[in-house]
Amino acid sequence: MIDVGGHHGESFETFAEDGWRVDCFEPNPVNYPAIRARIAENGTKITRHPYAVSDTPKQGLTFYLSDQSTVISSLNAFHDTHREGFKVDAIALRDHLAAQGNPKVDFVKIDTEGFDFFVLQGIDWEAGAPEVIVCEFEDTQTEGLGYTYKDMAQYLVDRGYEVIASEWHPIVAYGQSHEWNRYTRFPSDLATPKAWGNLVAMQPGTGAVKAELSKIGAIG
Repeated sequence: MIDVGGHHGESFETFAEDGWRVDCFEPNPVNYPAIRARIAENGTKITRHPYAVSDTPKQGLTFYLSDQSTVISSLNAFHDTHREGFKVDAIALRDHLAAQGNPKVDFVKIDTEGFDFFVLQGIDWEAGAPEVIVCEFEDTQTEGLGYTYKDMAQYLVDRGYEVIASEWHPIVAYGQSHEWNRYTRFPSDLATPKAWGNLVAMQPGTGAVKAELSKIGAIG
């Protein structure tokens, strides 16, 4: 599993408990104690990388923080509470995996508060497509970066994935509980332009990953 935007390790924990190897990318040091605790609980198969991830390697990017919630820390200053935090370097997944000999990747989870499409564009698809990808969409965050939910979903469809949107009602406030709405199969329109959620993109033969995702409620 590759976890881009690891936060506190909530997403990789179930996978790690079942013995998966996990590469976790999390550039915000505030989140490191929680990740270290999960590594201590689940062994040495989890590796934390203190980088952001994008389509190409970049140096000295501004990482923005918010006093409202740590979940919207991002390279993308989309919220009125964002403030400049620190500088961070970014890598592309193609380079990270090539340095390891391009191991087979079963699952990629991306949650970068706006940069998810760029992370996808940094994958070397010819070296091997991940079996399952889960990435976040929210057009109110990403239209200013030049893409929408449909752009990212179509990009995945064009690479052979079946794409399901797990759609949530518009966010009232970040860092609070949210209300889930529905699953739809892409191509589909959002119920409202301010909806947000996750794209679950699956290749054929994804039983093991789907079983893990079902445990954490990511798919029905």
